[in-house]
Amino acid sequence: MRTTTQTGSSLVEVMVALFVLAIGLLGILAMQSKSMQYNQSAHVYSQAIYLANDIAERIRNNPTVAADYVIAEDASATAGTDCGSNPCAPGALVDWDIREWKALVSKVLPAGRASLEPITDGIRVEVSFDDSRSEGSQTETRKTYALVVGI
Repeated sequence: MRTTTQTGSSLVEVMVALFVLAIGLLGILAMQSKSMQYNQSAHVYSQAIYLANDIAERIRNNPTVAADYVIAEDASATAGTDCGSNPCAPGALVDWDIREWKALVSKVLPAGRASLEPITDGIRVEVSFDDSRSEGSQTETRKTYALVVGI
């Protein structure tokens, strides 16, 4: 009688190995998807920080009328002189700065909103945006960045 030893793998062993590999690949895919969502959220949040610092610098560059930079969240900026190419008086520069800044907030941030509120010895800059994409939600999820500018 002759005995033979098995060489190679059985079909069951191959199926188990493929199943374990598939579970691992699905986990990696889920991590990649979440990573992309969080990366997008971080990018938009950094844009909000940039915009808040932008208006803070504009306020600091026009200190004589810094208190005039106060606007409500839903306020629309008035059209006026183009101070980007023409010299302006400090009051006209306030209107131009606010108009340009509000346009940037609307353009750069998804459902972007901004307000400049007076506080004791300064102005509170608040920039908010819809971050529902990173949360994977169908309802609006707002994130807000606030900055205090001393005047």
